[in-house]
Amino acid sequence: MKKILIRVDGNHQLGMGDVSSMINLAEELKGFEILFVSKYIEGINKIEEFGYKIERIAEDISYEDEIRFIKELVKDLKPSVVVVELIIDNYGDYIEEISKISKTVVFDFFGNLNIYSDVLINWMGLNGNYKYNFLKEGAEYYSGLDYIPLNKRIKEYNLLNKRIPSETSNILITFGGSDLRNFTLRVIKVLEKFKGINITIVIGSVYKHKEKLQKFLRNLKCEYDLKENVSNLSEIMFNSDLAISTGGLTAFELCAVGTPFISIAAVGHQVDRLKKMDELGVCKYAGDWEDLKDENLYSIINELIENKKEREFMSERGKKLIDGRGTERLSNIIKNLAENQNKSI
Repeated sequence: MKKILIRVDGNHQLGMGDVSSMINLAEELKGFEILFVSKYIEGINKIEEFGYKIERIAEDISYEDEIRFIKELVKDLKPSVVVVELIIDNYGDYIEEISKISKTVVFDFFGNLNIYSDVLINWMGLNGNYKYNFLKEGAEYYSGLDYIPLNKRIKEYNLLNKRIPSETSNILITFGGSDLRNFTLRVIKVLEKFKGINITIVIGSVYKHKEKLQKFLRNLKCEYDLKENVSNLSEIMFNSDLAISTGGLTAFELCAVGTPFISIAAVGHQVDRLKKMDELGVCKYAGDWEDLKDENLYSIINELIENKKEREFMSERGKKLIDGRGTERLSNIIKNLAENQNKSI
């Protein structure tokens, strides 16, 4: 059986989006033996939940030692393709070295890189002009929202008819695996002011504020359901009338299933992305971690609760923008690349 090696990291500080997207990709790559290489225990635990083999590398490993480690791993395992999705300072140098030893697929979201890999993927198609210098003849470049590696169940919900009720009662709060800014608690405090709503609160495996959250929930004035590290988030999204989320993979999943949502940027690169999504009519942007105002968030929630037509419009636009088949497309790209023989070292 042909092998694919995936290099990715995730923890409370970095977030878990990269790990989640690579797990989504691995789940679609049937017929291959998948091996992950990762540093941090939070990401490793998440990967192990899905039953994949992992080579753990030290958190403080030097750049040079990691390159040597990957080279030895490739030499021993002879993977058909190495997939890399990292956010590190010397990413350009890193992918240059990795591309020398294997067929390589690189995910990047920031641009301004020399590209030596066989395939480059940048699915951030909503904002920015990404400049790349392609230094490998025949390199393939795939960009845009058609290549977002979402959960495989999302495409199924995209095909279903999403009912938008006159009254908004079921509201979902989901801020990814870590929720570094603890938006969850802040949003609950705003939602508490509304009558007749049921809140579904989804927290991830590396959420660090669970004890504080549970203490607050004991006296919450509205109905709620706290869920942790769920396996059926796509179903929960689809069955929600409205969602409040950050701007990572979850935002695109909400688009694809047709659930209207309010977005809050947790990191810098999400700001322009969410503003563009607001312009396209698929979400309402409430602000970022620095300028978010509770009274503004309350107003946006109140407006959407009372405006069925607006929610219907958002649902329709979201489903048209994202069809949920990005992981399937990426899998086909990698399978085609794997048909070629691995480079010799």
